[in-house]
Amino acid sequence: MLFRVLLLICWLSACRPESEADRQQAQAANLMLTRTLHSRLNQHAWTGLDSLFAPTVRYRGRLLGETELEVPRAECLTQFRRMLQTARSDTLVLRQIYPAGKYHVIVEGVTTSPADTARSVCLIYTIEHQRISRVCAY
Repeated sequence: MLFRVLLLICWLSACRPESEADRQQAQAANLMLTRTLHSRLNQHAWTGLDSLFAPTVRYRGRLLGETELEVPRAECLTQFRRMLQTARSDTLVLRQIYPAGKYHVIVEGVTTSPADTARSVCLIYTIEHQRISRVCAY
């Protein structure tokens, strides 16, 4: 009987909801990681980017529709290069960046192409264990 009571106490303590402070701390860290990512992207500092991503990244892009691919981080970085090259842009200007829960960051931006070819970009990042594990690009 004592074992069951101890087991119940452990289970209840493990299932407690996270505090607001924990959530806000995670959101602040995720926003900082996202700003670091885009700063390095705009500087074309490709070699330092791999430390910001998980070894494999789930990727969904405009051309994939509902399909989601699991790709190595190098392939994900190649997708970012292509995005900037396709838009004939050197930088992605962040218009708005905001957290969406504990694990997601939404980035709204626009490429700095000539006005007639500038593209709006929406990126949704899933961040787990201080690394980007999923990217949805629209």
